[in-house]
Amino acid sequence: MKGLEKQLFSRFPPAELVKPDGSRKKGRGIVVRQRAPTGALGLDRHPLGKLSQPLYVFTGVMAEVDRGDRLCQGGTSYRVISAQPVGLAGKPLWVRVVLEKEEWEYEGI
Repeated sequence: MKGLEKQLFSRFPPAELVKPDGSRKKGRGIVVRQRAPTGALGLDRHPLGKLSQPLYVFTGVMAEVDRGDRLCQGGTSYRVISAQPVGLAGKPLWVRVVLEKEEWEYEGI
């Protein structure tokens, strides 16, 4: 991490990305539950319809996040559904990752 992203995410909790080949990458950020749209009566919704489980969003600094990777933070493991870089003036600074919580607990970080 360098520059603005370092300042923004330096105090956020550590996270670990586990690739399908077993390689690991470290980063920092925060995982929050994706909220239902205003007026949705508290139901978890997605463009495809009502969700059976809530989705989560990681916002932080993490390199090379791909669909199907596993993101682990605070003893909880999530499967990556999608990832998009977020930046300023065309320069990516952090990533926004949509996640699905996995059933088993992670014992890494």
